[in-house]
Amino acid sequence: MAIAEAEIRLFGSGDYFKLVENMRREGFRSANSSESVYELAEDFDNLRKTVLDSDLFFLCEIIMHEQGIFLNPPDGENFPNDEESFASLLSDEESFGGIYPLHEGLIFVPYRSFKTGQQNSEDFVRGGLARGLEGAFGVKAERLSIISDAGEYPAGINIQGFCPSSRGRDFIAMSSFNNFGRPWLNINTGRWWAHTYQKGRGYALGIADS
Repeated sequence: MAIAEAEIRLFGSGDYFKLVENMRREGFRSANSSESVYELAEDFDNLRKTVLDSDLFFLCEIIMHEQGIFLNPPDGENFPNDEESFASLLSDEESFGGIYPLHEGLIFVPYRSFKTGQQNSEDFVRGGLARGLEGAFGVKAERLSIISDAGEYPAGINIQGFCPSSRGRDFIAMSSFNNFGRPWLNINTGRWWAHTYQKGRGYALGIADS
């Protein structure tokens, strides 16, 4: 079933993992990163006013690894901690511009494939994080290019919270920030958002189980 044909509901405001539990009880699953990006691009003006300008918009669950992040990990998936097993996981997979599509929406994004800190939209959408989130394996993430356009966020993009020393399950969320009349777009991990005024609370898309 295509996402355009599915029932989609915005859940929130709340903690990401508690929202995911609520979705499951109501017959929904959490949107993966590419689905979240797709819907955000399709309804950007509305979602910016109702969510991004005041709250977090959750993009997906992740697993942090010392060499990068796994986007959209399935429940119960075991991820290798030793270097030999980790190398074996990626050895048979083809890299697309430095990122690795694995299976069922699972994508590995090495830290070396994207920049952190403040940057312009063009650098962001050509980096591995943006392309991985969108599921875009070409030169750039086209939908995120629309969302992060300099006309919308003249101060640019700010990426924080991606630390090689971090481990375990987390999430990625985005939110607008107004810097003295010049908005920028924050795209950060839950560990980073937990220390902001939002305290890691926000909204997530749920898609009805088929």
